[in-house]
Formats: sequence, C-alpha cells, structure tokens
Amino acid sequence: MGAVSASLIVTSAQLVVYQGTITNNLKLQLFAASDLYSELTNPMQQGSQYSALISGTSYGMFSLAKTLVTSNPMTQLVFTLNAAAVTDVQKQIVARQEFVIAGDVTSVPEPSTWIMMLAGFAGLGLLARRRAARRRAEAMTG
Repeated sequence: MGAVSASLIVTSAQLVVYQGTITNNLKLQLFAASDLYSELTNPMQQGSQYSALISGTSYGMFSLAKTLVTSNPMTQLVFTLNAAAVTDVQKQIVARQEFVIAGDVTSVPEPSTWIMMLAGFAGLGLLARRRAARRRAEAMTG
C-alpha cells in the first residue's frame, strides 16, 4: 500500500485480476479478509484460516461464463465491489492498514446438466409409479 492521505474519501472499489483459463461456468464470491492479514502472513497458520477467509463480510458475487475465455489468459477481469467493501477500504485507509480480499470459486452446472438431472428424476418417478401400480394390481388379484 502506498502513501495515501487519511482524509481520502473512497466512493467505489474494483478488483482487477487476470482471467487465466476459464473452462466451466463459475461463481466467484469475494469476502473481507483484512482482519486475518496478520495471521495469513504467518505460514504456520495459513492452512487453518481457509474457512475463516470465506466466511467474512461479502464483497459481492459474480458469475464467470466459460465464454469469457480468450486466447490471452492475461486478459483482465474487473469486479465492482459492493458498499461493504467501500466502507472497509475507507476504514483500512484511515487506520493505514492493508486491505485484503479473499475469494471462493465454485463451479456452476451447465443447463444441459440440469436437464439431464431433471430427466433422471422424472424417470425415477415414472418407475416408482409403475411399480406401485403393479403392486396394487397384484394385491387385487392375489
């Protein structure tokens, strides 16, 4: 963090990262991690901090489509952070401390996957209905 005036007023915040390779539709959720900064700089404690990193104040959730993939993985993605992030950035500037963001990425099933799951559940329902009908018929004749 460079020298910043403590009287600076923050009105918006953006996170800029390199795209890398996006092979699936993803959901990115960003969280506050400034309070954990001192613990994260200690290599002995890093492993135990993961769950804390993804349970802080949410700075926003973003969908990343695999269609974003370009031939250049160094393409930048820009995420506009929410009001909670703006407030925390301001607080960290006044305190002259580091501002730290943690992120969690999860894969989002493609529409075809949802269709296949629904078709599977419908097939199971149909099978259960036929078995129940067969049992009723056997009970009436038996």
